[in-house]
Amino acid sequence: MARYSISGILGIDARSAEKSLLGINKKVALFGAAAVAASYKATQGMLEFASKSLEAFVQFEKGYTSIFAILPGASDKWKKEFKGQIQELNMEFGILNEESIPAIRQALRGGVSKDNLMDWMKDAAHLARANAMDLTESVKTMTGVMATYGVKAGTTEEITDKLTISMREAAVEPDKYAAALRRLMPMANAVGVPFDELLALFTQSVKVTHDAGQSATSMENILAQLTRTTSKASKAFQAQTGETFPQWVRSGKGVAEGLNVLWKGAGENAEAFYELFGRMRAGRGAMEIVQKGTGAITEQLGLVQ
Repeated sequence: MARYSISGILGIDARSAEKSLLGINKKVALFGAAAVAASYKATQGMLEFASKSLEAFVQFEKGYTSIFAILPGASDKWKKEFKGQIQELNMEFGILNEESIPAIRQALRGGVSKDNLMDWMKDAAHLARANAMDLTESVKTMTGVMATYGVKAGTTEEITDKLTISMREAAVEPDKYAAALRRLMPMANAVGVPFDELLALFTQSVKVTHDAGQSATSMENILAQLTRTTSKASKAFQAQTGETFPQWVRSGKGVAEGLNVLWKGAGENAEAFYELFGRMRAGRGAMEIVQKGTGAITEQLGLVQ
């Protein structure tokens, strides 16, 4: 019986062929392991993505639920439409639910009606975007203005424009400016200082101090001294004008003009003027307004009117 050699017939050495086959088997095995590992990683990634998506959806729904809890009488139709409006707001201003939903809750708690909520939120978002502010801080400031001054401060669009101009002029961190302004507004309104004039006075002060908190404290002290009937400043003002400082302001005369009355009454003497206010911070703040003159305040006022 004839013997045939693989090498003779195919020109292949048997031992070399065996080694080659073993090499191929190993490569196939390695490829298979890599494919399994890649498949595992892909599957794991998909599961993680699905888990995160589910978590985001749950948080998404919780956010809506927290809003609707403030509006127990809202219909299902309104709720459905409102969800779409929130997404439109997010798309228009490039924000996420994590930012818009807390801000909307803040607006509702601040007294904004659900009937004009989204229009109102757009103005707040414009203020936040124009000044690189946190949206909730923007909402707090606007609701604070409306709660303190009401329609006398203007429409929400006008308030947005006034605040944007003032913040840019002040050139300090907008969130800090807004927080300090919110603290100052109740006293200013109680005295009778109009919103536009308050913005002008406060912004002019911040431009000098470069510290919104310090300027707010200084102005609070000035107004406290001018309205406290037992203070030297209040007594001197009434003696020189025949009216209290709140009466003066509510008759349409300016704060800066009133301080000039005291400055002249003190003989334009810095020490005597400081003495009227007792506290150094109040006296220094009042002096800054006097030194800048009514012209600077009027110019600043012209920017927001």
